[in-house]
Formats: sequence, structure tokens, C-alpha cells
Amino acid sequence: TVAEQRATVYMGLLAVWAKAMAEWAGSDEVVVMSPLPGRTKPEFDTVAGCLVQSLLLRIDVAGDPPFRQLLPRVRQVVLDATEHQYYPYEEFSRRIPQPAWLRFERWGGPVHFPGLDSGPVELPRELMFSWPMPGPDLSVPELALTEHPDGRITGWLVHNRLTYEPPAIHRLAELVLAQLKEVR
Repeated sequence: TVAEQRATVYMGLLAVWAKAMAEWAGSDEVVVMSPLPGRTKPEFDTVAGCLVQSLLLRIDVAGDPPFRQLLPRVRQVVLDATEHQYYPYEEFSRRIPQPAWLRFERWGGPVHFPGLDSGPVELPRELMFSWPMPGPDLSVPELALTEHPDGRITGWLVHNRLTYEPPAIHRLAELVLAQLKEVR
């Protein structure tokens, strides 16, 4: 379904996350923050460091569309946002202080640096963090996904356990899994 609609795996997962988050929040739309690799120009190839741009993606899920109908909407949102990825993030980040996060890592091969051989490094992942905030904490859970070279996708729901009780996060996880089943 994803390939038939000229969409990427990322776009499909974004559609799943947006629909689950919108249902969880009781909303017809959701704003998702997602990092985008910032090496889009050949002159950036030799620059050392992490070049990442964060995009805010507003996804409209009004009418409770099935995945097959939501995916083209999401695809267009991603393509439009990518066209404007160099707009200064600070200009619009204050308008939406707590977007839902989607982090998607795709490992097409072993990790490497020019001139060096290296192997994959597993990073420890936590499902919950505790960080007290002054006043009410409005942080939104984050979905962190990794696509492995063999096609497997693993993921984590990252959230502040001081803000969300386990049943609320379990409900969100159930919504994500239900949306993933709709994709098949």
C-alpha cells in the first residue's frame, strides 16, 4: 500500500502515529515534530557534525480516514514541508510549544565514517524518563522508531512518567498497534 501510493516507510509510520495521537487526544488534527537530515546539498557532504532540521507537520485526520486515504494526505504534508525545510525553526516553534514527536532512524548498512571502519553500536533506550518541570508539564509522548537493514522496525514510546500514568501510555500504545494492523 505504501509503495503503491509513492510514499516512504517514514510517511506510512507518520500516518499511523498521527492518527493514533489524534484519537488519543480527541482531535481532528495533530502537529508532529520530526527531524529531517540536513545534508541536502553536495557542499554539505564534507561538513563535520550533525546537520538536522526539525519540521512541524500538521496532519488532518478529520473524518477518521482509513490508512489508504490518510497516506496521500500525509505524503503531501511531508513533501510540502520538505520544500520549506530551510525556514528558520525558531520562527515557528513558539507557536506550537508541545508537538507530538516522531523520530525515525533508518539503518541501511553498517555505521561508518569516511576513512574509518566501524560497526553498529546499540544505544540503551528507556521507555520512560522522569524530569520534573516547573508548573504543569505539557510534554507529549514521542514515538522513536528504527528500521533495521533486514526490514524489521523496532520502536519505543518515550514519555515523562511524572506526567502520564501507565494506563494512558498503554492506551496510546494500543492505538498505535491498532493503526499498524490497519496498514497490513
